[in-house]
Amino acid sequence: MKQLTVLSFVCMLAFCANNSYAQTEKSIEQLQKDAANNDAVAMYDLGHIYEMGYDIDQDYAKSFYWYKKAAENNYIRAMKGVSRFYLTGRATEKDPEKGFYWWRKFVESNDESVMKNDQFYLATFYYEGTGTTVDREKAEYWCKKAAEGEFGMRDAQTYLGTIYYNGVHGTPDFKKSFDWYKMAAEQYDVTAMGFLSEAYTKGEGTTVDLEKAAYWSKQIEKSKITEPSEKFFTSFFNGDYNDPKCDSIYRKITRESKILDREKQEVEAAFDDGNAMVVEVNRLNDEMQTYNPRLLSNGNLSLYNGFNLKGYLKVRDQWLLKKRVLETYKENTENRQSEYNKKVALNNARRDEYKECYKNSQKKPAN
Repeated sequence: MKQLTVLSFVCMLAFCANNSYAQTEKSIEQLQKDAANNDAVAMYDLGHIYEMGYDIDQDYAKSFYWYKKAAENNYIRAMKGVSRFYLTGRATEKDPEKGFYWWRKFVESNDESVMKNDQFYLATFYYEGTGTTVDREKAEYWCKKAAEGEFGMRDAQTYLGTIYYNGVHGTPDFKKSFDWYKMAAEQYDVTAMGFLSEAYTKGEGTTVDLEKAAYWSKQIEKSKITEPSEKFFTSFFNGDYNDPKCDSIYRKITRESKILDREKQEVEAAFDDGNAMVVEVNRLNDEMQTYNPRLLSNGNLSLYNGFNLKGYLKVRDQWLLKKRVLETYKENTENRQSEYNKKVALNNARRDEYKECYKNSQKKPAN
């Protein structure tokens, strides 16, 4: 069975703060008053302030207390803070089971603060049985969530390659393992480079190719990339990046992508509603024609062949109203579509910025 050396999850949690926080400008006194009135956000802010020592003496016991209060009031972001305290045994008794409970609850919430690295660490819980029973299928599921996509986490890709190498159900899948190792290696993951070289040497998941095996072996030295130190992870426990600037860009992309997904659905629904309104306007127009009115020279409608003036005017008024509403709705929907397109373009520009930042950050070792 292949063993994957990963920095201890607990050591990565040891002194790192939550991914994000409310950054309130309220005074400590005001936050305490709000917290006393069951304001979960204030509870969370107090937990963060006491943990980081912002304009107050650092107090882990109070930090844990307020994080836990906020989490118990279903404030999602506080759940991660509570989990970290239980996993590290800081200001409370070390309890992997409770740590797992709160981490799982945090990740499964699908809150916008949940990042790919959070999903990855949940996968390691399941794979290694930290605070829970070993569950290879759930480990595979969460690891894939973290590894997939344009900004898939390279650590998760390497880890997933090892999951498949050892076999989710006990039978190795060398082809999937090879594919994930290759993806991670192409993102400069040193461990994946070594496994990929081995795969080409042994023909595991691919044909034997000693030239490519030698290439990836040389890449490890040539890339001059070192594995991030524990100090790096405890300083920047926000993702798989060697530069906090890259992490900041990544977070903006992730947050905006979630917003854009919702807006896309709303715009599509608006166009569907507009199409339904077009059908209704056309129906009313057709209904008007059935009255077959005749217009006299003075502009008055005549009673012709039993023409129902009252019925005609009722349908006409409905048609005019629906038509005006449709025109306004169409204009508003087109404006929403235009704004959505601008936001998509801006987010795509951020993606290009991130790629360049990420590429540059990999050219130097993490300190």
